[in-house]
Amino acid sequence: MVVAGVCVIVTGSIVALASRDLQDQASAFPTPALSQPLLRLAHQYGATTGYAGYWDAAALTWQMHSDVRVYPVSRARAGSPCVHSSCTASAPGTCRAPARRSFLVVDPRFPSGPLDPGPSFGRPIRVATVPPARVYLYDYDIAGRFGH
Repeated sequence: MVVAGVCVIVTGSIVALASRDLQDQASAFPTPALSQPLLRLAHQYGATTGYAGYWDAAALTWQMHSDVRVYPVSRARAGSPCVHSSCTASAPGTCRAPARRSFLVVDPRFPSGPLDPGPSFGRPIRVATVPPARVYLYDYDIAGRFGH
């Protein structure tokens, strides 16, 4: 059974490589054009924790050398962010640590990511456009208001 599972994963990976899935989607992943202004904004406001869609979160954290951590969130039924399933499967507290200030990255390229928060998180202390994303910076850790 394990051998069959490994064969399926390897075959799927070979097919993805052969069809150039990653190369065709490369323009959708965050680049330093997003991560570097985001890092400067986070440092300017003392935000050490952020939240973004699944496909943005890991790449942004890596590009910012984990100086600022960006955790994955997805869209709940009502449209507000909720903790991504990759975190809920982990032990409590392993996906994020409480922050004093935080931010939400809304990237319209990924339809399953968070939407503009509207009034649900209160008034942000700053809203910045870092193409293609909008960044909402808050004076508290917004994770407490996420759906689960």
